[in-house]
Amino acid sequence: MGRDVKAWRDESSNGWLGHRIGELLTEIATAEMDLPHIVVCRDSSGCNMSFSGPYGTALEAIAAAEFEQRTEIEAAAGDTLTFEVAALYPALPRKWSSP
Repeated sequence: MGRDVKAWRDESSNGWLGHRIGELLTEIATAEMDLPHIVVCRDSSGCNMSFSGPYGTALEAIAAAEFEQRTEIEAAAGDTLTFEVAALYPALPRKWSSP
């Protein structure tokens, strides 16, 4: 009935696998911080979205999202919109499109 979780455990004495996965995730997150980012705005129903940016880095986008959130709270006297920050990756090569 249940899956065998032993296959996913790092049974080595030094925990190398878990440590390496943590390092890899940290490297990815750190590299992503320097990518351009956008701010995603959603209404409370989740039906309407808007995007602003791109901002040069994650920190610039976070600052813009915080400003937009404060402005929205003051204007609407409530929390009707949510703001998120997302990395903007380079476009894929045009191999996927028809000529």
